Amino acid sequence: MKYTNKEKVIELLYKFHVDKACEDCVDAIECLPSEDVVERSDKTGHWVWEVDETPSTPVSPYELNYAGWVCSCCHEFPNDICEWDNPNEPPTYKYCPNCGAKMK
Repeated sequence: MKYTNKEKVIELLYKFHVDKACEDCVDAIECLPSEDVVERSDKTGHWVWEVDETPSTPVSPYELNYAGWVCSCCHEFPNDICEWDNPNEPPTYKYCPNCGAKMK
């Protein structure tokens, strides 16, 4: 799905048409629901398997240093981190949900 900036569409309508039909179109556009989206950037990145090498003293054998997939641009984990904890299966996102970099 692709998203369009409503303000830019309205600006273009006023630039080329200033009549009653244009006002009706603007009203209709303003009534459309809005979505919060992460803006895409010109950055391209890839998923990197990262292991936390920080020395720690685990309280139990289950308490190990973290390993997981991070974006090569922003070095952040995907939001649903528990889904991407397998080193053989990188996230399937086409874009980083944190910085918007296009993933290759």
